[in-house]
Amino acid sequence: MLGSGKSPYVTCLANSTWSVDPEFCVGRPCKPLELQNGRVDLTDLLFGATANFSCNEGYRLIGTTSAKCVVVENGVDWDKELPHCEAIPCHPPPPITNGSHNGQSEQQFFYGSAVTYKCDRGFSLIGEATIHCTTKDNVDGEWSGPAPECKVVKCPEPEVKNGKKQSGFGPDYSYGNTVIFECDSGYTLKGSSLVKCEANNSWVPSLPTCLSITHTTPTTPTTPTTSPPGGTEDTSGPNTGTMIAIGVVIGLLVAGGIVAIVTYKACFGGKGKDAYHSGSADY
Repeated sequence: MLGSGKSPYVTCLANSTWSVDPEFCVGRPCKPLELQNGRVDLTDLLFGATANFSCNEGYRLIGTTSAKCVVVENGVDWDKELPHCEAIPCHPPPPITNGSHNGQSEQQFFYGSAVTYKCDRGFSLIGEATIHCTTKDNVDGEWSGPAPECKVVKCPEPEVKNGKKQSGFGPDYSYGNTVIFECDSGYTLKGSSLVKCEANNSWVPSLPTCLSITHTTPTTPTTPTTSPPGGTEDTSGPNTGTMIAIGVVIGLLVAGGIVAIVTYKACFGGKGKDAYHSGSADY
């Protein structure tokens, strides 16, 4: 095809070359392409161009992934049919015993669709109440998670000695119910103040305890040791708690009297003590 604004004639120039425009002829264009719920990637529409097709999120491509602009009879056209993008479908959501979901009246479920489950009276819903249609490979749809269950859940009355409830006063406790505890005056709480009734009919975490804050740990008293006046400490001696005194009296005649010098050894707390006591007495 003659390029726009181009002359069909060429001229021999003085330098012995032709005045041919390198772009004298250009490729014919194929018709524009439009892909609903998708996109077409190409550089141009001219002969030889290639178009690549892809779909938006939640849609899958039905048909070819690319097409090329080729010669067809006396003109040009795309060598393949334009594909289309369709919403990714999911199978119907699973039913549950003792409950239902709000999509019962729907015939088809596509990417992004969501259903919410609820349980019959007297039953607790265990799991996620709402699931939605999603995909991992952009081809097949699947639900975001399993359907929940409907069960009868009843937790026992929670009681904490020396404590009381701040919230969650019953009288019955089913799945998901919570209770908050506090301790009486003079007690401190050990554990979590908040517990929740779980599907196995028990409180999680375990109920806390209230401990007395006036309780103190007794300390072992120490026995002071005192060296007698003028005495020296001896690290050897009998076992703790015993006392042995050995006395030697030496009588000396001093100025008409007797001076008694008593030497004794005592053991206090496992350590020997030498002490000297002097005194005078008249005889």
